[in-house]
Amino acid sequence: MTVASDEQADGIAQVNVAVSQMDTVVQQNSELVVQLASLAGALQDHANQLNHAVEQFRVEEADVMDASDALPSVQLGYQPEPAY
Repeated sequence: MTVASDEQADGIAQVNVAVSQMDTVVQQNSELVVQLASLAGALQDHANQLNHAVEQFRVEEADVMDASDALPSVQLGYQPEPAY
């Protein structure tokens, strides 16, 4: 009978340790969720600021010109002879 009581007490102690460890992990996860929520809000603020900054660089499609139109045409003075 004493052996059975000792085994039961050991089992209960192990369950208590496991529950305590799970409680610790749940608390840590809860803290991480709070931190992530805060970081998500800060990231959203930064994204909004970046959007606002980029809006200054937007141009109308009619104002966009082809880059090749801006380059001067170049005539080569030397043209190599074709090799036969």
